[in-house]
Parts: sequence; C-alpha cells; structure tokens
Amino acid sequence: MKKISILLALFLITGCTAKYELKIYDDSIEESIKLTVDSEHYEYISSFENIITNNESTSTNIYEYNFDEKTGLLDYYYKYNFDSFENSTALSSCFSTYSVISESDYYLIQTGSGFRCLPYQYSDYDYFDYDELAIQITTNHKVINDNADEVKNNTYYWYINEENKDTKVISFKISRDEKIVNPYYSMEFIIFIAGITTIGGIITLVIFIKNKKNNKL
Repeated sequence: MKKISILLALFLITGCTAKYELKIYDDSIEESIKLTVDSEHYEYISSFENIITNNESTSTNIYEYNFDEKTGLLDYYYKYNFDSFENSTALSSCFSTYSVISESDYYLIQTGSGFRCLPYQYSDYDYFDYDELAIQITTNHKVINDNADEVKNNTYYWYINEENKDTKVISFKISRDEKIVNPYYSMEFIIFIAGITTIGGIITLVIFIKNKKNNKL
C-alpha cells in the first residue's frame, strides 16, 4: 500500500499532462513514466526508487529513474518480460481492474473503467495541477485489435482526463510471433529519405545529360 500511495502522489504532482509509455519489442516490455514535479514536492523523489512492482521477486528486472532538478522532469523506467508485466505498480495503482493475458499466439493488455490517478478525484490533492494522462504504446508486433484514441505509425495513444476517467478503458491485443518491419520509422523520416533519393536521382540525371552533350561536341 505504501508503494501505491507514493506512485499515486507522484502522478498527481505533475503539471498539465503526464505521460505513461510502453515499448513492446520482441519479448520485452519497457515501461516509462514521465512527470514534471513542482519544486515544492521534491521530497517525494527519494521515495520513488523504492517502487519496483507488486511482486518483489521480480525486483531483479532492470529499472532506473532519473530526476533533473533544473527542469523538474522525472523519468522512471522499468523493463519487464511478458510474464511479469502484470505486476506493474502503475497498472494496479491507477486502474480499478485490469488483466494481462499471455497466450501462445497473442498478448493482451486490458483495463476496466475507473481511472484512479487524477488529482480532482481526491480532495487532499486539490492543489495539484494535473489535467490529463497520455498513454502511448509502441510495438514491433502485429496489432490484432485496439481501441486507441489515435494511431501514428506504430504508436497507439489514449488520453484520460476528468471527462472520461470513469468510462475510459484500454484494450490492446498483439500477436506473439508475427512482427512488422522497422516499426519506429516515422512518416517524416520516410518523406525525408524519399526526398533525398529524389534529389539524388535528379542530380545524377543532370550530370548524365551534361556528360552526354559534352561527348557529342
């Protein structure tokens, strides 16, 4: 319970938007929480290193956190495998119910309704300014189905705020074995490469035409 209270407090002391990010790549899940902490609440930071997962036996997994006192940015990172992610403190702290199902052919992350990590749900935290949580999942696995609010390339986004906190659910199902190629190439990067290739082709063509004219003289 102490771990959950600390995590909840850290979610609540962030500025306008907090970000919770999962990167599911091959057989590992990387969890990242990014928060902006008000300088008046820096005393919470030292307690953050004690938050591992609900199952202490998994504490040998990789985790770390970085805090920049100049910017107030806290970045917490934890690496799971498919079987240990169900012990995530973030899931158990902020969602009333959730399930993580790992089968031979698919992997499913699903939450029930009722998000519990917004400050205006708790009178004791009325003075914290926290408007929205942005959840994003990026993966190189083929996505079977999802209910994301927004999809950009291979990143899926959900936004939780006061208006939808009681009804918002997360559902994300992926194939265990079927992968996609180069999932992290953004559209901007693809356009950039296409532009460079086109310019290179034009230059090559101009040089070829000039050389051909010179050979005729």
